[in-house]
Amino acid sequence: MKIHLRFKERMHEMDTSGDRLISEIQDVLGLTEYEAKIYLALAVHGRMTVSEISKLSGVPRAKCYEVLSGLVLKGLVVIAGSKPTKYEPLPLKEGFENRIAQMRGEIEMKAARSKLLIEDISKLKRGDFPRREVRVMILEGHDAIVASSINDASNAREEVLIALSSAPIKFEWKFYLPKLTKALLRGAKFRFLVPSISEFIGRIRNITVGVENPQAELRSSRRLKVPFMVIDRRITYLYITDPSLGVITMAIRIVDKNFGEQVRDIFGELWKLARPYNPSGDQVSEQAY
Repeated sequence: MKIHLRFKERMHEMDTSGDRLISEIQDVLGLTEYEAKIYLALAVHGRMTVSEISKLSGVPRAKCYEVLSGLVLKGLVVIAGSKPTKYEPLPLKEGFENRIAQMRGEIEMKAARSKLLIEDISKLKRGDFPRREVRVMILEGHDAIVASSINDASNAREEVLIALSSAPIKFEWKFYLPKLTKALLRGAKFRFLVPSISEFIGRIRNITVGVENPQAELRSSRRLKVPFMVIDRRITYLYITDPSLGVITMAIRIVDKNFGEQVRDIFGELWKLARPYNPSGDQVSEQAY
């Protein structure tokens, strides 16, 4: 109760109702009203339980879990303890930078896709829309590449095959992997071919939390030089990397079932040669794979 009153007093000092701050947070960070209220409460007070967050923000407790998951996915909040589960905001500057980078990537992705959409609508208007067309899109810029890749993968309905190269590429998996949970809940199967199982197993477990019978498999291989991803046998991403800079410089997004099937077959062959994940912990050198 004391915490609740202190927060209300702070809000009164900053703004009579707090509506202005909440509205600005919504506009700048692209949040819903509930997300803005909870984020502001966490930003002012710090680490709290769901019960405390609900009381301070005025958001119904039943809604808090969904809203907090959204804030975690948007790189603004992290889970910071269990029994009971607590949440805390990232440092303000870091959180804002995370979210702005996501929004920038989403805008760049939409801008690139809008060109294809304009072409498709124009063709349909002229009556010459083809029955089958291979669609190729070049994506440049880390944020645009990541936003497009995660968006397609999270909308998968059947399977997602992700093959990563051994080149050291900077990629904020802790922010992006949770978005794949939506596809897992839908029943999509995931296969990850990674350079090192030990580095990824914890991250994979995180996205399967709360998913009944999650379909996610993991194997390791250091053979791969060019990372790629195949979604529902139809959408393929080929990634061009610069190991010296540790970044993805370009991606080729190809929408074509025939091509997707061929790349899927390549993934299948690599999968057979890869080292399976062994939950028992028996030590097998990953170098051999």
